[in-house]
Amino acid sequence: MCYTYLIKCTINNKCYYGVRWGNKLPPSEDLWIKYFTSSKVIKNLVNQYGKDAFLFEIRNVFTTKQEAITWEETVLRRLKVLKSPDKWLNKCISKAIRYDIHPRKGAIVSKETRQKISNSNKGKPKFNEEHKLNMSINRSGSKHWNYGNKWSEESKTKNKLSNQKTRRENPELFTKPPSFEGKTHSQEAKEKMILARKLYWERKKAASN
Repeated sequence: MCYTYLIKCTINNKCYYGVRWGNKLPPSEDLWIKYFTSSKVIKNLVNQYGKDAFLFEIRNVFTTKQEAITWEETVLRRLKVLKSPDKWLNKCISKAIRYDIHPRKGAIVSKETRQKISNSNKGKPKFNEEHKLNMSINRSGSKHWNYGNKWSEESKTKNKLSNQKTRRENPELFTKPPSFEGKTHSQEAKEKMILARKLYWERKKAASN
C-alpha cells in the first residue's frame, strides 16, 4: 500500500515530506519501524540523534504508486520546500532531481562510464508524436514543477543583463533563419501536424470535463 508521510526532527525542528511505494506491510507497521525514509539526510540524523529524536505521521494512503508520487510532488511544490532549507530537509521535489546545488555538481564521468551510457541508449525506441504531446500536457500549467513561482526583480535584472551579454558576444546565434517562402511541407509532416493538433484538442476537452 502506497503512502505519503511527514517526519520531524525534534533537535533542529526541520521536517521531511516523502512517499513510500515499495512496502509490503501496512503503513502503520512500516513507517519508522521497518522503513526510515530513503533520504541520506534523515539517515545521517538518525545515526547522530537516534530514532527517538523524530516525530512521524502517515499523511495519505493511495492505491497506486503513480498517485502517491504525483501527490508528493504536488505537496512539495506547494510548500516550496527548496526555498525554505531552514524548515525542510527535502533536497528535491521530483524524480527529475531539481536541487539548488546538485549533489553531483563538479563530478567527472569517466570515458568508460560515458560509453556504457551511450551503449545502453542505442536501439531504444523513440517517442512518437502522441507520446510527446502527452508528456507536454502532463507538464503544463499547474502540473509544471515551477508553477506558481515568480521571479524577483533582482532575478529579472540578472536575466536581462545575461541575455544582453549573450547577444553582444554571439550575434550569429540570433540571426533570423532562412524564410520558408517557396517551400512546402511533406505529406508526412502534414499528417504529423494534423495528428498533433487533434490529440491536443482531445486532451483539452477531456481535461475540462
